[in-house]
Formats: sequence, structure tokens, C-alpha cells
Amino acid sequence: LNHPNFWFSHWEVSGEKVSSHPEQTFGPILWSQYTLHENTLKLMAFFVPMEDEANKTAELQIRSGSQWSTVAESTIESLSRAALLEFGASKALSRNDDLIQALGANSVCVVIDLVAGPEWPKLLDVLRPGGRYAVAGAVGGPLVELDVRTLYLKDLTFFGCTTLEPEVFGNLVHLIETGAIKPLVAETFALEDIAVAQEVFKQKDYIGKIVLKVRKA
Repeated sequence: LNHPNFWFSHWEVSGEKVSSHPEQTFGPILWSQYTLHENTLKLMAFFVPMEDEANKTAELQIRSGSQWSTVAESTIESLSRAALLEFGASKALSRNDDLIQALGANSVCVVIDLVAGPEWPKLLDVLRPGGRYAVAGAVGGPLVELDVRTLYLKDLTFFGCTTLEPEVFGNLVHLIETGAIKPLVAETFALEDIAVAQEVFKQKDYIGKIVLKVRKA
């Protein structure tokens, strides 16, 4: 179909085997996917079919303390039933900043870490009780000091992020090819200069990715 549409009107179901479960309400959001690039979050939300009279606006809200605030708003496209919401980072910090002073103790729900290093314990200090920590790198150094009491007294959950679902990498390549996200490239080297690239990588004083360029056969 060139223009698929779905609708429901005066739908009734009856019978001895039919039961109602209001707690299992379906929708309105089916699923969502997002990218994070240069401190900007782009989130695509997909919705169930909606009646013409329904509100066709999607809002992205974040919670600070006990208050919720709207940080992005988008119209839900009628045919795809999707909304694209974009939100920039509210604050950017250097890895050398004092996180306790900048964010406050027990102030964040989730930490995603690619650095580790000597300042690592402060990441747990800013996590709220019940918070989650995920790690996928250790460019600041792989050995860290852990006070195990912080782990169990704050009831924290740790995640190692290495193995991805099979479709993730293909989706990432597609998003790059279509321009939805733009990788931040620090330096580019020819493949024969891989030793130089490795030395630059070991210095850890760059921002972005180091790329090796392979010549076509």
C-alpha cells in the first residue's frame, strides 16, 4: 500500500473467554530509538494508530528532583506515526572537573563511562541510591579503587557493555550513511601509518575517533 492507514470504530468484543486487564494497556508508544552525538540527543518515538481527534504532539520530559519539565516537543507524523525529538545536553563537564561540586552527591540516576581512571570513585558518589553504572571503556586507566560498601549500601547496579545485539552495528552504520549522526573524527591516518596512529591513541589527549584509511585494491 502506498498510504497505509488503520482505524478502529465502535469495536466490541464479548464471550465467556474474554477478560479485561486494564493494567496491560497498549500504547500509545510502541518503542523508541535514539542517538547521542556532540552533546545532542535525538530520539525517534513510534506510536500506535491514533484517531483524528487525538493529540498529535509528543513531548520529551526530564525529571529534576521531584519536578518534570518539557525539554523538547514534536508533531507526530500521520503516516509513519513517528515523532523526532532533539535535546541538547544541559551541562558539559571536563573529566578533570570536581563532579561532587558540579553535580552534587547522589544527584544522577545513570552513569555511562568510557574513561575510568583515578577519578572513578566520584562517579559512584554522584549516583543516587539504586543508581546504575555502565562501562564500555577505560581510556583514563583500567585500574580503579572501589569501596565495596558504596556498592552495596547504595544498592548500585553495574553493567559491562561489550557484546551488542546483532542488529545494533548495522543500524549504526545506516544512521552514519544517512547523516542522522556524524562521528567526531580527531585524526585520519593511512593504514601504513598504523604505528603512528597507535602512538597518538596511547597519548589520550584528543577528542573523537582515530581513523585508519584503507586504500581500494
